[in-house]
Amino acid sequence: MSDRLTFLTALQHMVFDPEVRRVLKERSQLHKILENEVWVFGERFNLLVSDRSLDAVLDRHLHAIGREIRNQVPVRRPDGRVGIVDLMLSRARREHDRHQHLVVELKAPHVTVGHKEINQIEDYALAVVTDPQFADVRVEWDFWLVTTDMTEVAKAKAQSSDRPPGCIGQYQQGAASVRVWLRSWAQIIDNCRDRLKYFQEQFAHDPTVEQAMEYLHAHHNGRIPQMLVPGQSAGPVSGDTARAATATAPAVASEFAPRS
Repeated sequence: MSDRLTFLTALQHMVFDPEVRRVLKERSQLHKILENEVWVFGERFNLLVSDRSLDAVLDRHLHAIGREIRNQVPVRRPDGRVGIVDLMLSRARREHDRHQHLVVELKAPHVTVGHKEINQIEDYALAVVTDPQFADVRVEWDFWLVTTDMTEVAKAKAQSSDRPPGCIGQYQQGAASVRVWLRSWAQIIDNCRDRLKYFQEQFAHDPTVEQAMEYLHAHHNGRIPQMLVPGQSAGPVSGDTARAATATAPAVASEFAPRS
């Protein structure tokens, strides 16, 4: 648990510090780090696929439900292009006799999410829900678009009166359902800290930025910007930075809001 609190301090610094977020790379750094820290997206999830095509994602899904043979017609986005998914996670146990998958689309911390990024994650969701070979499977897909900041239009889209806060799209195809979410790092870090609150209070563990950088260097060496290597200047960080940034996106309940 102490390692998790230390990593949260490191993650907070990477995605909110202006100098660090400017140079942090999404695919070769942040993505690779989070492959080994997927607990931040929910305790009950296991990593199934990382940086693979929609075809690979759906192949793993079929394997999980006991179907080994997939229609060889490739799965494509509505515009015909191949979609590459950052992270696909699955709950270790089914709930209510339904399989549950979480697809996480990461954006570099310096990217302000708007129409382009929202269209991309919605394309992925539609590619899944419209594939007829999955319509008879009781499965819930949640797609998260994770960002540090977003445009005012994106914030408004995540505050629709007919959907849970943060949900920007809902689709249904037979027994399969899909929801698309806009999530901020502030929300994710806050949810993690809430889960670890008891441990932090009992053991008074409040790691410094220097300790967090040492953790990154020990556990994710070669995947962090040079400026975060111990001995380099990491810069100060406020202990409540993540909470102060929560206003960048509407609040969402821990993991997922209840299904209607």
